[in-house]
Amino acid sequence: MQIAIQISPRASREIAAGDAWWRQNRSAAPERFKHDLDSVMEHLTTLPGSGVPIDNTKASNVRRLRLKHADYHVYYQYDEQSSNVNVLAVWHARRGRRPKI
Repeated sequence: MQIAIQISPRASREIAAGDAWWRQNRSAAPERFKHDLDSVMEHLTTLPGSGVPIDNTKASNVRRLRLKHADYHVYYQYDEQSSNVNVLAVWHARRGRRPKI
């Protein structure tokens, strides 16, 4: 089964902002954010249902995975019938709240 990953425009903006912040503020490991995000994306292609289910969202079947070193969560939906993963948001966990999805 081939899993296709789609990244929403919102998630694309959040990824760009997170990567830029990480490169500017984490000079000892400027590639860490991108590396961690790539690892999560790879994980989603093999185990898309493994994220933590998130309740109380407007969207259905939302799950979350945490980046290993960067304190960000990837919020996504997985549609088993179409084998698609839709990344909805990439959100810093210390914001004290979840993204509105």
